[in-house]
Amino acid sequence: MATTIALPFFATDIPAALPSKAQIDASPDLVDNFKDRRIVGVGEHFVVKYGGHVNLLEGENLIFLRQNTNVRLPRVYALYSIIAEERRPIYYIVMERIHAQTLVSLWPELSDLEKQSIIATLRENLKQVRRLPPPAHYSSLGGQPLLHVLFDSNQSEFTNGGPFDNDDTLIAAL
Repeated sequence: MATTIALPFFATDIPAALPSKAQIDASPDLVDNFKDRRIVGVGEHFVVKYGGHVNLLEGENLIFLRQNTNVRLPRVYALYSIIAEERRPIYYIVMERIHAQTLVSLWPELSDLEKQSIIATLRENLKQVRRLPPPAHYSSLGGQPLLHVLFDSNQSEFTNGGPFDNDDTLIAAL
């Protein structure tokens, strides 16, 4: 299926030179590793999500939402892949690093009024996303297959993630 942007993607408005593979590999994890995926902070400007279990569609989704809503999201600076020594692809999403405390760490200390304000902002963000016109079928962005464990299998006859034209074809694929 077609992507919504040309890949590899490199933004023109980056704040510094993109980090090298060595810089990325040596950077500290921001969250716990999961399967074959790391999320690291690289210097002052970048967060990089990378690994064999990263899908560049996540970056495409961020770009799409930044272009079509007012939801505050990190900028995507690069989407690309390389072939590792083991002859398998490693996918990279290079994003804007936003220096702030996480909501999970702040929440216990917030007043009820502050919590209500945050909830109202999240509600408005979700409303903006829900106002986007739906596609004519069940699919990921650009008609790409749905990314879900239900459509992920080692069996060749069970790899259809869509797009699906209607409810019946979606249900049949499940």
